[in-house]
Amino acid sequence: MERIDDLQCAGLRLKQDSESYCFTSDAVILANLVKVKRGGVVADFGTGSGVIAVLLTAKTQADKIFAIEKQPGLFKLACDNVRLNKLEGKVVPVEGDIEDMPRVLGAGCVDAVVCNPPYFKQDSGETREGESAAARHESGRGLEGIVSAAAAMLKTGGELFLIHRTERLSEVCALVENAGLAVKEMILIRAREGVEPKTFVVVARKGAAQGMKLRTLTVTDSDGKYTDEVAKMYGEER
Repeated sequence: MERIDDLQCAGLRLKQDSESYCFTSDAVILANLVKVKRGGVVADFGTGSGVIAVLLTAKTQADKIFAIEKQPGLFKLACDNVRLNKLEGKVVPVEGDIEDMPRVLGAGCVDAVVCNPPYFKQDSGETREGESAAARHESGRGLEGIVSAAAAMLKTGGELFLIHRTERLSEVCALVENAGLAVKEMILIRAREGVEPKTFVVVARKGAAQGMKLRTLTVTDSDGKYTDEVAKMYGEER
């Protein structure tokens, strides 16, 4: 069933299909952690419905955001959401495979790459079909292909912002380093106080020296309410 959700940010809305894949809090958190210079260019890898790309128009001062998606149904949905929010020219949907983007859009063409990738390797985890399965399970070269494409598209000094599960943290760091990016910040995300982090956001910079900041972001407190940091992400007043 099609629905339109209020993103609680600058009047932005998002059309989604509740019977297909819908965005999660991971997308909201990632969009709020992205930093890009005024007038910068961003590539959103695997944009899905376009939620991150749409949020970045309000959360950053980027001049242009390429919203890249290879699944035809989701690509159409992303285009619909660009029109719904009157973001034509600011958010540019691009249909195609992430690994082809350095050739399609050009090497060294963006200041930031953002990615909320499928968390599971092929033939692992819960079995689903269609767009929902593609959103959960890797295809092609998986993480290696994503990181390689990001490294090729980033300008020197540009940054990759990627969210993933902590069980794959060492793999992500190794791939990032092998691609010539330096991990500059690691944000461990725990669902609530007193539990172990299950996801993380890595910020990796092209052409930078080694040296990393580490911090933890907690989503809810002991009473189940959003912490101050996350409440601001959702536009809640405290």
